[in-house]
Amino acid sequence: MIRILFLLFSSLLFAQQKITPQYIDSEITKADNFFKNGKTNECIKANIIILNNSNKIEYSKGIVASCINLATRYFFAGNHSKSLFYLKLAEKERYTQNSISNQITILTLHSYNYMNIGLYKEAINEFEEIITLSDQMTDDKAKIKSKSEAYYNMGLIYRRNNKCDSAALYTDKAIHILQSQKKLNSELKNNLVWFLLESIELKIDEKKNRFC
Repeated sequence: MIRILFLLFSSLLFAQQKITPQYIDSEITKADNFFKNGKTNECIKANIIILNNSNKIEYSKGIVASCINLATRYFFAGNHSKSLFYLKLAEKERYTQNSISNQITILTLHSYNYMNIGLYKEAINEFEEIITLSDQMTDDKAKIKSKSEAYYNMGLIYRRNNKCDSAALYTDKAIHILQSQKKLNSELKNNLVWFLLESIELKIDEKKNRFC
């Protein structure tokens, strides 16, 4: 009987999945699929497990990916304190420090959280840092996207605070960045449409003296 129990226990130990970077990467893909299929709760649970497993083997990439995913999910759920909590975990990681793209993603999520809770000055500071960091990006499309969206979002903040001149200034900067490009992909084309619409609304508000 003891021998049977020992064999059973041994088989269970060997049956457990060994935690490796490759295994965690595959779990991140599965978690992303949960979100794509509208399974938000499953996505959150999966990323918490990924974070715990990544901490066990000190896998910085897994920690950053799971924290960013959790911060994103909680932001959309309106839980800004949890979103900011996971962003702070992600920003101190080595994998973040070695990636301008990850730094910009974290700064962007910080900014959106700050905007939603009325910390406009803090949000603007984050967007200004994004504009500076984007110049270090080697991917031109990513650079254009990050910088133009940062200017656009700054314009939105100034509009919320009834500062029409500043809102128009930063919205125009966002538009100029995109219009100065020879060719835009579909995402940047859509962004340009939104930026132009925002510019038109600002002009209408100014004529009607709604805010200025």
